[in-house]
Amino acid sequence: MRYKIISVNESSQRSSVQNGISELRQLNAKFTVNGVYAGLSGFLLTTAAELVTHYPDVLAALTTSTVIFPSSIIGLFSYLIGRRLGIHHVEREKLIEQVTATEANLQAIFATMEDSIHMTSPGFKVLMMNPKMIQRLGDNVIGTDCFNSIYQKEKPCEWCQMDLIQQGKKVVYEIVSRLDGRNFRSSNVPIYNPDGTISKMTILTDITEFKKLQKELTQSISELEQREKDLTISEKKFKEVVDNIADIANIFKGDINGTVVYYNADKIFETTGYTKEQFASGDINWNKLVLEEDRTTYEQAFKDGLKKQNSTYERIYRIRHKEGAVVWIYEKSKIHKLGDSSKRENTTVEGIFFDMTSQKEYDRILTEKQILDRQIRWLNTISAGISHDFNNLLAVIIGSADMLEDELTGNEDLQELASVIKTTSNKAAELVKRFLRLSKPLYVHKGEPLDVNNQIQTSIKSFMSNNITIEISLGSEINKVLSSPVLLQTIITNLIENSVESIERKKSENEEIIKIKTENVRIKPADTLEHHELEPGNYVKMTISDTGEGMDEKTLERLYEPYFSTKELGVKKLMGLSMTEVMTFVRTYKGSISCHSKLGVGTTFEIYFKSSDIVSSNSEIDKISGFQRVENKATKVLIVDDEDSLRTVYSLFLGRRGIDHHLAANGSEAINMLKKYKDEIGLIILDRKMPDIQGDDLIDPLREIKPGVKIVISSGYSDRPTKEIEDKVQGFIDKPANMKIFYKMIDELMENESP
Repeated sequence: MRYKIISVNESSQRSSVQNGISELRQLNAKFTVNGVYAGLSGFLLTTAAELVTHYPDVLAALTTSTVIFPSSIIGLFSYLIGRRLGIHHVEREKLIEQVTATEANLQAIFATMEDSIHMTSPGFKVLMMNPKMIQRLGDNVIGTDCFNSIYQKEKPCEWCQMDLIQQGKKVVYEIVSRLDGRNFRSSNVPIYNPDGTISKMTILTDITEFKKLQKELTQSISELEQREKDLTISEKKFKEVVDNIADIANIFKGDINGTVVYYNADKIFETTGYTKEQFASGDINWNKLVLEEDRTTYEQAFKDGLKKQNSTYERIYRIRHKEGAVVWIYEKSKIHKLGDSSKRENTTVEGIFFDMTSQKEYDRILTEKQILDRQIRWLNTISAGISHDFNNLLAVIIGSADMLEDELTGNEDLQELASVIKTTSNKAAELVKRFLRLSKPLYVHKGEPLDVNNQIQTSIKSFMSNNITIEISLGSEINKVLSSPVLLQTIITNLIENSVESIERKKSENEEIIKIKTENVRIKPADTLEHHELEPGNYVKMTISDTGEGMDEKTLERLYEPYFSTKELGVKKLMGLSMTEVMTFVRTYKGSISCHSKLGVGTTFEIYFKSSDIVSSNSEIDKISGFQRVENKATKVLIVDDEDSLRTVYSLFLGRRGIDHHLAANGSEAINMLKKYKDEIGLIILDRKMPDIQGDDLIDPLREIKPGVKIVISSGYSDRPTKEIEDKVQGFIDKPANMKIFYKMIDELMENESP
């Protein structure tokens, strides 16, 4: 639109000015005068610019007119100014509406925020709080000191940093509320006021759960780091284990044709006698080393493994070492099938195998030991059954011979005959005892510290011969061993006697030698596979070797069998019991014995005695009895025994010595007899093994009848009474007993007694 002004009358001029003044007055009502004056120049400049831009024709007319009407110019400017002010008024109203709406939106946002918000003045007064802040405190604290009402402190908080806010900086930190101990992140921003001051708006975000999660996460990270560390250690240990396995096992990779690559050359050479290069080149095929007898099971185990995808299998078999020896192998392998598994070249095998020859040897020895133990248990059952009756018979013979020897004073021939009967019977009794010791030693005590060297020097004196040299190499400062003097001497004597007889049977014209050596040794846990009968600890090793006739394999295998002997049978030759007896005695005190022999060369025995760490004490095995002295006195003795002839011998023996006595054939008779004569009977000789009531079980019933009665246990059985039984009785005597010892015990028990 273009304008062209021809003239402006006075009325229009006046009207325009009045309109402009009216506009100014309206503005003055809403703004300060200073504000209007300050803005008026701006309006004038803007109006002039608009005139130039939108009304160039009018401006041209005014400037080219020969007559310029000031009133027209003033009116035009007044119109434009008024129009301008009207436009700005409308825009300002819209702006106020927008600001009001924005403020309402901000208030709504503050009201719904989960964070606690408050604003404080530079002087720490609370200016504003959102509902969440009021809810947390339980009160509206606007106008109070923030450090007191919100943070429960007497002075501004040390973390406040109001000085940084005044510099226009944003500050964020974490605090722990004194109100409830919860964790908050405090975000602080500056707020600029119209008067030039700066307030602080604080947004408190509850991060308590976050801190807990952070702590748990930190702990989890720490645990993961520890696990990683542990895993590193485990990997290191695993590597060490693998390296150690390489020292004891063969690690290999191969194919189903038997072509094998070995990873540890030294071990494969040790196991087979062939190098890994010989196997890798195909010169030696593993499958062909397997013994023919084991080939079927060897191949079947592999075939079973092939039926499954990537399966493992185990097998035990024997191979032939390059030097000819048989080697037992335990193998555990995994089959890998790659691609087309029907093609043999796509199937590989990886695994390890061990030389288990030593283990197999151990199993063989263990099996033989189990068989031997069963034989010994059988022997013990037999011996236990006959020992009681056999010793009863010997007791009758020896007792009768004792009495005959006393009665035949002056008749030397008959006395000598009685002595021969006693001597022979005593040998028979000793043979029974040795027979019983094979599986269950007769009352073996805990043992005592003994000097093996002294026992050896004592024993060899009776084996000196013109054509046999005994060389001894006794170690210095040899530990004492735990044993019984009788058993230790029996062991040494039997072994030397075997060597002497082996040399004599060889009938060599050359001087033969027996060597005896002692030394201290220590068995470590790793040594127990070789010495499977021994516990780890200190031992004394005694080696006895000879250059006698030696033994073949079959003889060596039966060496410790009861009744097996290369000697002639008879009492003098011990009925083949010597080596079985030696083995039993050695085991009694937790030792071991082994034998190495070669026919025509000689034999070597190695015996390990457990070292003793206890103080030497008197042996209990040689004591006649463990009875206690008591001060009671009675006039009669009650003999309780199921053997008729033995009761007769006891009765004759006691009667001839003026000792009154009663006889009972079993436990029931003994109870009735004591009830009837309890005031007379002060001592009971009680057979331990009887058909109705065992002697051990008869003690308490007898004591119920007469608490103070003294009891002596008599037995031909191999087992010694328990500690509980020994504490209840005043003595113990083995059958067959020397009658003088029998009488001495009775005399001591009845000493100083009165009717």
